[in-house]
Amino acid sequence: MQIRQKAIIASVLGLVIISALLFRLLKDDSVEVVVKESRGVEGEALDVALDFAQVWLDTRNSTTTDPYKEGLVNSESLSVEVSQKLVEAESNFRDNNFDPVLCQTGLPSGFKAKPIFENESEVQAIIFPKEKDTGVQTIFTLKSHDNLWEITDISCGTGEQGPELGEFTFEQEGFLLKQSVPPPLDSNHWHLVFEQNGVLGHTAPLFLGEDSKCLTTSDNEETCNDSLLAEAMRVVVKGSLTEAGVEVKRVELVE
Repeated sequence: MQIRQKAIIASVLGLVIISALLFRLLKDDSVEVVVKESRGVEGEALDVALDFAQVWLDTRNSTTTDPYKEGLVNSESLSVEVSQKLVEAESNFRDNNFDPVLCQTGLPSGFKAKPIFENESEVQAIIFPKEKDTGVQTIFTLKSHDNLWEITDISCGTGEQGPELGEFTFEQEGFLLKQSVPPPLDSNHWHLVFEQNGVLGHTAPLFLGEDSKCLTTSDNEETCNDSLLAEAMRVVVKGSLTEAGVEVKRVELVE
């Protein structure tokens, strides 16, 4: 009987030890956000965004590691909030192979970028794969402090992410300008001036087509044209964000 009890105790102790080791290994592999007093890197904002995207891609191309194992979620170029956002996206990355930075399940050959808003303290840019017509784009927002640029948001502007993005990849309320837009903006196109993250002055060129619908004051839908739009008109614009601007699907008048 004593021999049997000793065997059971030994087995239990063995399971406890194995469980503890497994817990420790799993804990060591988990990614946690490292909080520092200050983050950010020197350089041009667009270069900071492209450099981070390229390093992330280079690690994805590795056959022995990945961005999470390499600790890229705690890059000095990322804000704590973005680091946390990427940590929370890891399960989707592991389970569905959807990359929260590349905004796709495949791997592009490289990137190109286009700023869509910039001033001395904030820049927003679209990062595109070099491959054309993929429909994939990542929107980087960067803010400056102490002569450093910090990535404060990374979001996907692609339908590949699923229904969470809704029908449109661009949906903003603001006011319209065309002839009165200052250079270097092109006065041949309507522009939406809107507020984002508490900052007024973001602009987006609007491209109207035959499928662009305007909801008039009488609640009728008509194909958008200059006769239905006016300078400083308050509207909600819905459409698809592209490298050149917004392909407008719907314009709604705000009373």
